[in-house]
Amino acid sequence: PGPKAAGGHHYLEEVPLYGTLAPKKTECFVNVHEAPTTVTVGFGGSSVEFDVVDVDGDTLKLTFTHGQVKFFWEEEGETEDACISLRTCVDDENEPVEGTYRIGTPWGDWEMALDTKDPKNLFARIYAAAERYGIEVDSDLDEVLAEERAKVNDEAKRSLASGPTLAAEIKRFAFDAAAPIAPLSVEAFAAVSGPAQESGVKVGWHLDLEASMEKDTMLREAMEEAFPEDDAGVGTLERAFKKPKELLRLLNESLLQRKEAVLV
Repeated sequence: PGPKAAGGHHYLEEVPLYGTLAPKKTECFVNVHEAPTTVTVGFGGSSVEFDVVDVDGDTLKLTFTHGQVKFFWEEEGETEDACISLRTCVDDENEPVEGTYRIGTPWGDWEMALDTKDPKNLFARIYAAAERYGIEVDSDLDEVLAEERAKVNDEAKRSLASGPTLAAEIKRFAFDAAAPIAPLSVEAFAAVSGPAQESGVKVGWHLDLEASMEKDTMLREAMEEAFPEDDAGVGTLERAFKKPKELLRLLNESLLQRKEAVLV
């Protein structure tokens, strides 16, 4: 038994035979079963919440986790989606009303209360949270919120700078050329506990690099810069897997020095 490369995060688990002995000269097999497991590890906080009061005084709770935003309204309950709409409010003639904002929800547009304190900052933080957790944003507020979003991002960077790096928990990744479908795995930990281990990650856990790149913008950009698609159409992942030393250098020396990341 041990990690199995094919099919992503799969493990073979031995079924214990507690003292069972095979008769002499009888062939005996240990039964195993396949247990598919997928784990998403978020470093730097697993979720963030916002309360948004609308013009009628009702409260919408937004909870951002990796790849999903949950909408909760007391009258309707909870639902989730992989994208969020942040837009300017419009009048009866469908013209934008400056300084007013709305959130698209499964129950219709949620118009922010006019007396909301610092609405630009609130929407900038919501926008930043969506980007941080890999959630698609449909918005016409990019230009309106540009300055405020820059401030929010600077504050986040300063906050993260004081925290530990991923290397405080994960010592290094390994590359196994004999497992072409899932060659990357956690080889060793630097600490006995942390976000990854609390999520169920163990030594031998396979890193789904493609899925991680989809969730983590910084990782995708670093990979595309280090292993750009060539003129023959060979993509980033294929090129990276052909250069394992360079790939491990990027993961073990660059990725693990970050303060936060989303790894799948």
